[in-house]
Amino acid sequence: MSEKEGIARRSVLKAVPAAAVLVAASDGLFAGRSTAAPPAAPPLAPAPGEFPQPVVWASQPVPGSSARVVERTLDVRFTDVAVPGCGRVTTRTYNGTIPGPTLRVRGGDTLRLTQVNGLPPNPAHAGDHNRPHDFNSFNLHTHGLHVSPSGDADNVHRAFAPRTADEVAAGAPEPRYVTTVDVPPDHPAGTHWYHPHLHGATSVQIVGGMAGVLVVEGDVDEVPEIAAAADIVVCVNELRLKDGRVPDFTSGGALAAVPATYTVNGAVNPTLTLRPGEVQRWRLVAATAFGELSLQVTCGESKLTLHQIAQDGVTFPPSSPPTP
Repeated sequence: MSEKEGIARRSVLKAVPAAAVLVAASDGLFAGRSTAAPPAAPPLAPAPGEFPQPVVWASQPVPGSSARVVERTLDVRFTDVAVPGCGRVTTRTYNGTIPGPTLRVRGGDTLRLTQVNGLPPNPAHAGDHNRPHDFNSFNLHTHGLHVSPSGDADNVHRAFAPRTADEVAAGAPEPRYVTTVDVPPDHPAGTHWYHPHLHGATSVQIVGGMAGVLVVEGDVDEVPEIAAAADIVVCVNELRLKDGRVPDFTSGGALAAVPATYTVNGAVNPTLTLRPGEVQRWRLVAATAFGELSLQVTCGESKLTLHQIAQDGVTFPPSSPPTP
């Protein structure tokens, strides 16, 4: 992304549907800075309630070992979610939120996620396997990570099915499925995301908000200028809603015909504020199924300076000295 003219006043990021159209980057890291004056102190994150941030699950040490693990439960079920700027939405969620929790690991850590399928039984499907089906089954894909695709790891051929109608009637417990992902010790630092990736059901689940940010921490985070910046997740979800729900569909065209509602960290059009001279690091993830997004950072008619430092989890090498 090219550098834009800096501004000397308080600046805001507005993520609006009209702007979320053309960019090809699915996830990247950006730093925005106004050039009015050098910062007097390390930047602070936005005040609580000003710009929403997902819940964070960071890796924790394993007692008696040098290993670290994110050992958590992702609960998947239909949830009545309040979406600021949109209203109440009934959709499939991770732990009742759009997006799901942000996962933070380092090279050598392990993700051990128990997923509860609290969704209703799947209706019978007698059509071709390439037609949308089994919307209440899912799995887990760690989008962008260099990890094993087999066994109980990042295996998109697994199917986490809900209870059958007979099991519900018999009072059987909701099924639980474990995904264990070992992050290689030399895994590059970067921003990624996770989502279900079951053939036949992926799109309808993603446009319902089933996605979350996955951060691998590492060497780039220790660069002094980056370490001093506020580290902010900007997760854009594309919701396809009709009467407050994501309609099931029988073809890709049927769902694409439903207008998109774009949320940023679960809200429509939240405002992110920068002080003059402040630097922020944005971990931008486009958790979309159909729409492409363009990024604009403005204050009135003016533009902020943007430096793209990574894309798709790949950190760019320094190409020029920083803008004074």
